[in-house]
Amino acid sequence: MPPRRRIATAILAVGLLCLPAPLYLPYGLAMVSPETTDAPYHGPEVAVDDPSSNDIRLDGTPTRDQRVLLRVEELGFGYDDPDGTRAVLTRAARNGTATTADPTVRSDLRRLDWKHEFVSWDRPPASPAVRTDVRPRTPAPPGSAGDGTQRYALSVRNNGSTVTLTEASAFQVFDATVGGRVVAYDSLRPETRRAVDAIVANTTDGRGEYHPRADSPVVDRAPLLVEKNGTVYNVYRDDGTYIGGGFARFLLGGGVAVVGLILVAIGLVGRHFSGRT
Repeated sequence: MPPRRRIATAILAVGLLCLPAPLYLPYGLAMVSPETTDAPYHGPEVAVDDPSSNDIRLDGTPTRDQRVLLRVEELGFGYDDPDGTRAVLTRAARNGTATTADPTVRSDLRRLDWKHEFVSWDRPPASPAVRTDVRPRTPAPPGSAGDGTQRYALSVRNNGSTVTLTEASAFQVFDATVGGRVVAYDSLRPETRRAVDAIVANTTDGRGEYHPRADSPVVDRAPLLVEKNGTVYNVYRDDGTYIGGGFARFLLGGGVAVVGLILVAIGLVGRHFSGRT
């Protein structure tokens, strides 16, 4: 066989192998490298001191800061005796518990207890509150109450005649605003912790383009809130539109097939002309 014909035949053979690339190339690439998610995942830090300032991503549980926490300074509209109710709350903040016989204030306290779980002062009362034996279900991370605001868990009993205020942290209030859905980092499985660490690290350094493995546990759990070393992170999938990895590999295979079609044409032309010489 003449050398030119052998070269043309080799080119034709390569082209024929490339033609079905869309069928086999995606599977081959998937075997070589683990499949990752189409969209990147983000893990920004959450400001627990001010939940309303965060764009928190959670499925099924919207943040409800205005219903959970009431600033005592804003007590007014919707209450019959806001000054009297505020005075009782101030006494409770100083002593832990306060009582009242005023029917109007008692009605206001019942309404307050029905609408809110916590109250706060931007300018705390002069005397510190007395801690009760009540303890939160979730401990506050270190440094979570260092913003100068004093927060209290609210409890109203005896038909509104007794109000108890228990010191609370910013983290407790935040956890309540999201329905108690903050997950402790140490409670996660090792592979989930590794994925969370990688997502947070990529978000912190500004890249934000981390794609976890498609079979990573964090994919099934996201979006979620994770507390690690006193800091809360919101881990979630980017909500943009992205081309799937399988489709991208199919497109790559299509490109190889086009190259194969060109090689087949070159090979056929080469064989034709080499056979005439």
